Amino acid sequence: MLIKKSLFQIITILFLFLLTAHPLSAQTPDPSPPPPPESTVEPGTLPIGFHLGQGDSTHMAAARRAGGAFAVVVFSWADIEPEPNYLYWEQPDAALRAA
Repeated sequence: MLIKKSLFQIITILFLFLLTAHPLSAQTPDPSPPPPPESTVEPGTLPIGFHLGQGDSTHMAAARRAGGAFAVVVFSWADIEPEPNYLYWEQPDAALRAA
């Protein structure tokens, strides 16, 4: 009888501990991401996009000045990996920075 009572007390204490420890370990969620920027395209019109041969800041700025809402830059995998196991990401990274 004493063993049952001790076991019951241990289980009760463990249950209460788990019940109170869970909220203490809960993490606060990250705030929601900011809303996307306002569109510069007038309602009822289609956005203008540009297919750029180079993704540098000069070409991106020219597309922006011309009213472009988006730009597409195509990269050749042969330029990114000119030889096996050598990856050259500088051009795609520069295009992302310029965007």
